[in-house]
Amino acid sequence: MMMVASFSLTLGIMLWQRKRAELPEPIMRTKPVVPVIVPAPAPVHRAVQPLPAVEDIKDTAPSNAQISPGGTTSGQAEAPDMPVRVTFRHPMKLNKLVGKVFSSTNAPLVIAVDILIASTHNTLQTQLDLPPNGEATFGADDGMELASGDQVTLQCAPYRDVVSRVP
Repeated sequence: MMMVASFSLTLGIMLWQRKRAELPEPIMRTKPVVPVIVPAPAPVHRAVQPLPAVEDIKDTAPSNAQISPGGTTSGQAEAPDMPVRVTFRHPMKLNKLVGKVFSSTNAPLVIAVDILIASTHNTLQTQLDLPPNGEATFGADDGMELASGDQVTLQCAPYRDVVSRVP
């Protein structure tokens, strides 16, 4: 019984190594970019004004506009959703988080990536060139260390921005 288990394990390891040798080398699809650290703007303190009475409030936003949490009308209300999906993962070889963007459009996209670091409130910026229906990664390979709680914003005209948090 021990010989059968040993033989099966050895055969499995040999086949696994052979399969790994047949896999193609990964192709880097992003341009190497030096991260730019932009300090976050200082908070603006404003005097508190009393709220108007309910009778004085008028609905001035168009019916199809999106209202942001701050209460202002979004300038991107008419823009279509960006045809991308963002995921975050820990590669086995690295002990760092990387982000991956998947495109679902038949056209190439050039996407600006802004990362707001939660711990320092600094902003890192890079650019991704996504091929049609392709994917691109950002993070450790670009010199940017992602951490849980960081906010990632993807921007590409004429689409709405995609904002997500690193889990």
